[in-house]
Order: sequence, then structure tokens, then C-alpha cells
Amino acid sequence: QGFVLKAEQVDRLVAVHEQHFATSQSTMRASGSQLVSRRLGLWRVPPSSASLVVGSLAARGWLRAQEPDRSLQQLVTLPGGDPLAVRGSWIFRVGAQGLQPPARGVPVTVVDSGLDASHTEFAGRSDTVALNDQTIVGPRAFHGTAVSSVIAAPENGLGFVGLYPAAELWAWDASPDASLSASEVVAGIEAAVARGPSVINLSLGGSRSRFE
Repeated sequence: QGFVLKAEQVDRLVAVHEQHFATSQSTMRASGSQLVSRRLGLWRVPPSSASLVVGSLAARGWLRAQEPDRSLQQLVTLPGGDPLAVRGSWIFRVGAQGLQPPARGVPVTVVDSGLDASHTEFAGRSDTVALNDQTIVGPRAFHGTAVSSVIAAPENGLGFVGLYPAAELWAWDASPDASLSASEVVAGIEAAVARGPSVINLSLGGSRSRFE
């Protein structure tokens, strides 16, 4: 069965069957595709070669699934602009008042926009690890820092204290070009899994993916 894709100016997520992954690598790399997840056999294919790549994989019986690399949206509950605005009211909203956080050092991974390491809550914070380059670009650039603050703002006498101030915080920037994409979110999850067990926070959403 042939595949003819619309001429979309978006990348495509293409999954290859596990038994054909090794054989397909040269084809995928030659097309300019980028590996998103080895475990899933998942590649990000540029629009210029998507139709050819998908058709070729399908003809050989190597194609497991494919879909556009969808844009995602951050779930914003804080007032725009100032991540300190609510000053701790979320603790009551989630029913966490009176609860004690775990002991120091349980890792929490935030897959979101970049973490602003110069922010007063995070400048000098220990146990904070950037899993990739952190960029602060675009109108929602504060979101990753705000979410990280809700989770892990330290007890430093500034701003407020997070739900788990002694967390080992791992940050993955899934919006290096100011917009979240499914492939960058998958890459963030994979990076967290590769580093070790952690709680993974995804404060974002979009249409359902066949890769879920």
C-alpha cells in the first residue's frame, strides 16, 4: 500500500518495527531524520523527505506508525508573568496542607519550557540538574520555572516554598524554539528514564497520540 502525505511544513514522528530498526538506520539518517527514542524506534522526519521515507518504510514492511509531530500546550494555572503571584495557595488547592514531603533526594523531572537558573528560587539551589540546554524564549517561557517552583522551590527565605523543597530537580527543556512538540517531550521522558528512576511532571496537553 502506497503512502501519499500532504505537503505539510511540519516534521513527522515515524516509528519503525523493532526487528527492522538496525537495518533502517542508514535510510533514516540519510533522509535527515533525528532519532527521538531508540526504545520506541521513534524518529523525527523533516517534511521535505517525510513522504518518501514513510512510503519506503511501508513498502518494506518496516513502518509501525507515523503521525505529525504535534504542537502541545502548557497547562497554565498561575497568573501570567509572575510565577510568585499565588504565594502558596496551590498547597490548599491540591489538599497537601499538613503533609510532610519525602526525605531529601528523591528525583523529580520537569519536562516543560526551560528552567531559569538565574531566578531567585534557583540561583545556587543544590540538587538541580539540567538534562539539556535550558532556553528562556517566548511568551510562555516562565512556565517551566513556575512549575519547578511549585514543586521544588527551596526554603531560602525568598518567594515561597515548594511542595517538596528538598527534591533532586531534573529539568528538560522541551521548547528550545519557544514551542512544545511531542518529539521533544518524548525525548525528555527518555532522558529522564536513562538517568534513573524519577517522578516525571508533564504540565502540558494536546490531542492524543498513537504513541501513547
